[in-house]
Amino acid sequence: MKNIILIGLPGSGKTTLGKELANKLSLNFIDIDSVIENRSEKKIEDIFNSVGEQGFRELETEAVKVTAKEQGMVIACGGGIVLKEINMDLLSEKGIIVYINRSIESILANIDSEFRPLLKDNPSKIYKLNEERSSLYEEYADFIVGRSNDYEETLKELINIFDLSKSEKNFGVIGDPIEHSLSPDIHLPVLNKILKNVSYDRHRVPKDILSKWMEEKELDGFNVTMPNKVEIIPLLDSIDDEAVVLGSVNTVVKKDGHMHGYNTDGLGFAIALKEKGRSFKNKKVTILGVGGAGRSLAIKAAKEGAKKIDIFARRQEPALEIIKRIEKDFGIECKWRNFLINDKLDTDIVINATPLGMTGIKDDFENFGFLDNLDEVLLCDLIYSPTKTNLLKEGEKRGLKTMGGLPMLIYQALYADQYFLGAELSFKKAYKRAYNNLIGKVDIL
Repeated sequence: MKNIILIGLPGSGKTTLGKELANKLSLNFIDIDSVIENRSEKKIEDIFNSVGEQGFRELETEAVKVTAKEQGMVIACGGGIVLKEINMDLLSEKGIIVYINRSIESILANIDSEFRPLLKDNPSKIYKLNEERSSLYEEYADFIVGRSNDYEETLKELINIFDLSKSEKNFGVIGDPIEHSLSPDIHLPVLNKILKNVSYDRHRVPKDILSKWMEEKELDGFNVTMPNKVEIIPLLDSIDDEAVVLGSVNTVVKKDGHMHGYNTDGLGFAIALKEKGRSFKNKKVTILGVGGAGRSLAIKAAKEGAKKIDIFARRQEPALEIIKRIEKDFGIECKWRNFLINDKLDTDIVINATPLGMTGIKDDFENFGFLDNLDEVLLCDLIYSPTKTNLLKEGEKRGLKTMGGLPMLIYQALYADQYFLGAELSFKKAYKRAYNNLIGKVDIL
C-alpha cells in the first residue's frame, strides 16, 4: 500500500487534514516534524535556535530516511521539505505526493504563527515562502488539492486519491489507423505511478463499427482519434462545454454506467502556448490546414479571444464552414486564403495543422517564402515526429520563435488523465514522466 504524503506551505492544513484522513481510512499518521522532535528530544523552535535552519534541514533528511521506509501511512511534511531533492526522492519511492495548494489569504486568516519559527515574527513572510517554494511543490507533487480552500472538499479529494492508489483500471485509445499511436507511451508512465494496476491498449476501430464496439467493449475510459472524434458524439450520454464548442471528442470516461465525452486538444495547445509566454487573446492567428486539428484550434483561438483568424487551406468548403461558425458564434474576423500564397502574413501566431513535413510523409512545403519578413511571430507545428520539422528549422533561420507538436501531444494526454482519474495532476511531474518515456521512441532533440 502506498503512502499518502502531504506537502505545502506552513498553515496549509497538512497535519490537520493528515490526521483526519488517516482516521477515516484507518491508517497510521506520521508528522515529520514530530519525528524530528522525538529523535532530537527538542522542540522545532529550539532546534532552529540552536543549529539554525541548515542544521534543522539535516535533521529533517534523517527523519525522512526513517519515515520513507514505512508503507500505508499518511505522512505530513514540513513546509520546507522540498528544499532538498533527496527528501522528495526518498518519499516518492513508496508514496503518492499531494500538494495542498490552499490560498495564502486563507492560510493567514487561520494560521497560528507562534510555534512556526520561520513565521513567528512576521506571518506575512509566507508570501516570500510561497514565491520561493510553489514551483518546487508543483515539481515534486503527483496531485494538487485544496484550491477550493474548503476543508471538507479537500478531504474528499484526498480520499479519492487514496482510493485511486488501490484501484485497477483499463483504458485505451481508438482510431483507424492506430498501430503507431504514442498514446500508451504517454499515458502509462503517468498512470502506472498512481494506480495499483492499469492497462492502456490500442484498439483499431473504423468508424463503421464504432457503435458496435461501444456496446461490446468494457473500458473505464478511452481516448479517441481520427476518424471517430465527431462520429462518437451521438453515442455518448453527455459531452462537456469544451467538446460542444469544438464539435469533437477525444476523451471518454465511464462513470456510474454512463459515458461522458471531453475534448482536451485545445486545452493541451493552450498550456503549451502559455509556456512560450503566449496566448490567443487579442492575437492575429494564422492556421495552415482545415482538418480536425486545424478546425479545433481555429475555434479554440476564437473562444480565447483572438483578434482575427486566417485559415489557409486547399479546400475552401470546409474552411468556409468553420469561418461562418466563428463569425456567428464569436463575432471575430475570419477569412479563408488559398494554400499557400507567398504574400506577407499579417499575424502573431502561425500554426501548421497539416501533415506536411511529417515523418513517413513524402510531401513538404514547396517553399518557405511565406515566413519571410515576419517579426515577433511564434511559429508552431503540430507535428511531433520529427520534433523539429523543416518548417520550424526555416523559421529559426529567420529568427522566429518556434514550438513543435510534442508539448501539445503530452499536455492534451495529461488533461485526459485528469478526467480518467477525477483528480488534478501536477503537470510538471507528470509531463516529465511522459517526456522521458518518449526518448528513443520519437526523435526528441
